[in-house]
Amino acid sequence: MLALLICVVALAVGEGAAQFYPAENSILHVGILVVQPSHLPPGMEKYRGITFLPMAFGSGFVVSREGHIVTTLHVIKRAEKLGSEIPVGGKKLIVCANRPARLYECDEARIIALDEGHQLALLKMKSIRRAQSLSAVRLSPSKPMEGTQIWAAGYPGNKGGQLTMTAGTFLGAGQSDTALAPSGFPLSGERFWFAEMTVENGASGGPVYLQDGSVIGVVVNRSATHAIAGFVPAQHVIALMARCGVEHGTIVE
Repeated sequence: MLALLICVVALAVGEGAAQFYPAENSILHVGILVVQPSHLPPGMEKYRGITFLPMAFGSGFVVSREGHIVTTLHVIKRAEKLGSEIPVGGKKLIVCANRPARLYECDEARIIALDEGHQLALLKMKSIRRAQSLSAVRLSPSKPMEGTQIWAAGYPGNKGGQLTMTAGTFLGAGQSDTALAPSGFPLSGERFWFAEMTVENGASGGPVYLQDGSVIGVVVNRSATHAIAGFVPAQHVIALMARCGVEHGTIVE
C-alpha cells in the first residue's frame, strides 16, 4: 500500500506568527463506494462507465489506533439515502484518506454506534493495516473561553477534494439559532457549541481544533448566512466511545 502523505497546512493568525499544523491523515472523507453502477441519479451520469465510484458526502476523523472514525449522523444518512437510489448490490460505506478517487486509500467502514441526541456516528474501518497508517486526534473535553481562536478542518465539496482549514472565534453554548437546524434538531444548550466561522457543504463531521492541536468538537451545521457554525463538544464523542468500549487515542485532560 502506498504511504499516505501528510499535508502541512499553515494558518497565520492576525498579525502574529501563530500557526497550526494538522495531520491530514487523521481527517477523512466519508461516503459510499458504488461497484459497477447500472443506474445513476440525475446529475451523476458523468460518472457512467467508472467501475468503482467513491462518492464523498462529508468529513470525519480518526479517534482510535484501531481505526474508529467519528462523523455526524446526517452525513451517514445522506450516504444511505443516495445509496438507495442506485440499484446495484455493491454499495458500501467507505472512508477515504486524502483523495477519494484513489481507491487504495479508501476502506470499507461499518457503523458501530449512533448518538442521535448529539448527531454523532461512530464508525470502524475494516482494514486494520490501513487503520494503523492513520493518526488519531487528541480529544479534549474542556470548554474554551469565549473569544478563543479555533479552527475547523474538513473536505468541503467546492474545494476539489482538498483539505481546508477555517479559522473562527468560539462564541459559547446556548447561542440558539433556528437557521442552524434545517434538519429539525435544536442546536441549543450545552449539547452544542457555536463559533463565528464560515464552513461549507462537505465540512460536516470534521474536527474543531484549538491552537495546541487538541480537538474540542465536531462540525455539525451552519447558519443560513454561513457566518455561524454549530459543533458538538468532544466530551460527547468521548462518552460515545466509552459506551462502546473503544479505547481513545489520546484525551487531553
